[in-house]
Amino acid sequence: DYYLKTDEKSVELRKKYVEHVQKIFELAGVPAAQAGIKAQAVMAIETLLAKDSLDRVSRRDPNKVYHKLTVKELSSLAPEFDWVAFFDGVGAPPIESLDVSVPPFVRAFDSILVQTSLDDIKSYMTWHLLRDQTPALPEVFQQQSFEFYGKTLAGRKEMQARWKRCVDQVDGQLPDALGRKFVEKTLGEEGMKRSQQMIQGIEKAMGADLQTLNWMTPKTKEQALAKLHTVM
Repeated sequence: DYYLKTDEKSVELRKKYVEHVQKIFELAGVPAAQAGIKAQAVMAIETLLAKDSLDRVSRRDPNKVYHKLTVKELSSLAPEFDWVAFFDGVGAPPIESLDVSVPPFVRAFDSILVQTSLDDIKSYMTWHLLRDQTPALPEVFQQQSFEFYGKTLAGRKEMQARWKRCVDQVDGQLPDALGRKFVEKTLGEEGMKRSQQMIQGIEKAMGADLQTLNWMTPKTKEQALAKLHTVM
C-alpha cells in the first residue's frame, strides 16, 4: 500500500522514503548526486515488486499463499535466477518441492533481473544490506533510520536510549540465552516449580481433549499425544 496508494499522504511518504534512502547512501560515503540516483533506483525496484505482491487481507487467506511447486516449476517462473545453485549455496538439503507463496512476485523478480541494469540491482541490494545492518552501524545511521521509521512512519517522538536498543539486539540475536539468564535471576526455584506444575496441568488437559476429537484417527491421536509429551 505504501508504494501504490495515490492519496496525498502516501505520495508524501514515498518522497520522504526516497530522501531517507539517499541520506543513508550519503552516510555510507556515496556522493549526494549519485546517492539520489541510487535512491530512485531502489524505489523503482521496490515499486515493481509491490505491484505483484499480495495485500495484507489476501495474505490472511491460506489458499492464496500456498502453491506447492517443484524446483523445476519454480525455475520456470524465474529462469534468470539459478535456483539450484542458490539452494546449494545456502546449504539447503535436497529439495523436490516447496511452497511458493506468491508466484506473481517471483515472476516480477525475474523481470527485474532481465530489465534492470546491474548497477541499479547493486544499489537495491546495497540499500537493503545497509538498512538491515543499521543497528550495528554508527549512531548517525541509527538516528537517520529513526527519523524515517520511528518519527515519520510510527509517530514516535524520540529514539530509545542506547542501552534499551542494545537489550533489544541481544534479545533478537540471543533470545534463548537471554531468557535463561532472566529466568535464573527472576523466577527462582519456587517459580520454576510453579511453572512446571502449570505446564503439566495444561499438558494433561490437552491430552484429555485430544482423546475426545472425533475427526482424528487413533493413529493420528497417538502421534499428537507423542508430540504433546515432548513439551516437558
